[in-house]
This record gives sequence, C-alpha cells and structure tokens, in this order.
Amino acid sequence: IPALEERARIMYFHVPMSWVAFLAYFVTLICSIQYLRTKNLDWEIQAASSAAIGTLFCALAYITGSVWAKFNWGKFYSGDPREISVLILLLIYGAYFVLRGSVDGNERRARLTSVYAILGCVAAMFLMFIVPRIMQGLHPGSSDDKNIGPLASMDKDAIDLTKAVIFSMSLGGFTLLYFWLLNLGIRLRMIEEKVLHHEAV
Repeated sequence: IPALEERARIMYFHVPMSWVAFLAYFVTLICSIQYLRTKNLDWEIQAASSAAIGTLFCALAYITGSVWAKFNWGKFYSGDPREISVLILLLIYGAYFVLRGSVDGNERRARLTSVYAILGCVAAMFLMFIVPRIMQGLHPGSSDDKNIGPLASMDKDAIDLTKAVIFSMSLGGFTLLYFWLLNLGIRLRMIEEKVLHHEAV
C-alpha cells in the first residue's frame, strides 16, 4: 500500500480486532438464541463472556483506529461514519452489561439480556456493514470511495504477498486468542455462579 507507507501496518492489529469484535457479538447472538430455546443458563453465561470480549476488542479497535487517524488524517476523531458507528456500538454493549448487572434473578436476567443481545447484534451488523457503506466517509468502501480497500480488493496488486501472509496470520492469531479468552471467561463465570449459589444456600 505505497501511499500509506509504514502506516499500513495498523491493519495487522486494527482489522483483526474489528473482526474479533464482530465475531464475538455474533457468538453472543447464537448463544442468546440458544438460551431462549433451551432455558439452559450455561448459554447465557457463554453469551455474556463473548459479549465482554467483543466489547474489549471493539474498544481496542476504536483506540487503535483513533491513533492511526491522528497520524493519517490529522486528528483522533474525524466524524467518519464508521467511527460514529463503533462508538454507538460500544454504548449499546455498555448498556448490555448495565442491564445484566441491574436485574435480579438468574432466569429473568438471562431472558432480558438474551433478547437485548439479539437486538444488539442486529444493530451491530447494521452499524458495521451497512451504515459506513451508504454514507460518505474516510474509510475504504464508503459511498463516495471507489476503492474498496486493499484487503477486499480483487486487484492482485492491491497488497503484496508478504503483507497478505502476515495479515492472514494476524487474523488467525487474533481469532484463536478470542476462543482462548472465551474459554477462560466461561470457566471463570461458571465458578462465580457456583460460589454465589453456594453462599446463597
């Protein structure tokens, strides 16, 4: 990506973090649907664990994007549709955890947060994939940008082989990191639930 020079290296971190955030929110959606189908609280625990990781990576993607924007566009926040979308997404999932922490009773909490998580994931798809593409913006793929970006471009010269390999490894590595953190998060939450249940008894 000649025009970006060394600044292109942000894609090794920023894009995989964004991918993991959406993957985590999608897993939250699946687990929430499974809870509503089965009423098994383990699904709700998995949904909450995945949502927490998704929100962490969403925040990290926002921060790394802001730092990159400062050096490339001149300021941390430019009012780009994708920047606004991610900020709204962080608020939506911040509210998810407020809701989860404020409702008493495991089953009632699980039911309400599962419905909210489903709506949140639908909003995430709209905010991450539709809004930035129908509005004018600075990110590749905006409505006024004919260049879809080096990673999605069909042009074989858009990104060289070395960068493509490194990016693929980074994407795979961040995905594996997500599943490892998800496993730890689920185990931790299940231990917490057992301790709380034991204290209640």
